[in-house]
Amino acid sequence: MKTIIKGRREGKTTELIKLCYEKNKKSRCYIASVNMHSACMTASMARDMGLKIPHPITHAELLDRNRNKFSGISSILVDDVDILLSSISNGKVDGFSASNDDNDKTKS
Repeated sequence: MKTIIKGRREGKTTELIKLCYEKNKKSRCYIASVNMHSACMTASMARDMGLKIPHPITHAELLDRNRNKFSGISSILVDDVDILLSSISNGKVDGFSASNDDNDKTKS
């Protein structure tokens, strides 16, 4: 799992787009964005970068119990995971832990 930790507007989504592009050379990978507006902005950023990726899905779609429309997705890159966790918990998330199987971590 790759972890990207940076401040707001410091390139986290740009890094996810690049990672998604690379992963899609071998398997089917999607970015999960906060909402449809954010998903469209991410898709636009990818086009501007000249990188072809699948149109991002939303956090709500990711959490949707009807997963049939996403069959075949091999991996998900979650943009703004802090917002996703807050929406799941209905409150402020003060921390989290995660397993890092391949030691691929970017921290700034």
